[in-house]
Amino acid sequence: MRRLIALALVVALTLAFTAPTAEARHGHVVVDIGTAVGLALVAPLIIVGSILSPLVYQPPVYAYPPPVVERPVVLQQPAYAAPAYAPPPRAYAAPAYAPPPPAYAAPAYAPPPPAYAAPAYAPPPPAYASLTLQPPPASHPTTVQYPHGRYELRGDGVRTAYQWVWIPNAPPPPPAPAAPPHSL
Repeated sequence: MRRLIALALVVALTLAFTAPTAEARHGHVVVDIGTAVGLALVAPLIIVGSILSPLVYQPPVYAYPPPVVERPVVLQQPAYAAPAYAPPPRAYAAPAYAPPPPAYAAPAYAPPPPAYAAPAYAPPPPAYASLTLQPPPASHPTTVQYPHGRYELRGDGVRTAYQWVWIPNAPPPPPAPAAPPHSL
């Protein structure tokens, strides 16, 4: 029975995945053919597995007997029983207390540690004059000179952004006026 079910499943899946290939267009043909080839490779394994499965050890199935339920034992007591007699509890004497422990002497205290002289400290260092720090000189040039002008770097990069500014040179002075011709 298992063999027939496995074989029917393989045939149904093979037909389900290969039948649409007749309707498929160019890109899907490869996918459907790959699926059919994969099923064709796996189908023998399914069939062989269903044939060999009875040979594989299968643990036995145990059928446990139904549980045995016994009726509880009920002891019937007579409707009237003679009262039981118990002697009265014993009376004990009042408890005796132990005498209090003997009084101890007052605790002895150790003498206080010896007093030491105050430690000697070095005198404080002399007061130094406050130093005023100056910014280090610029490690990069802030002016680049060209024949017709120069670039200057403005700003400090912290409070004001750096900016290169072009400053042209002053134009040359106009030529001197030509001397008037001498009249004779």
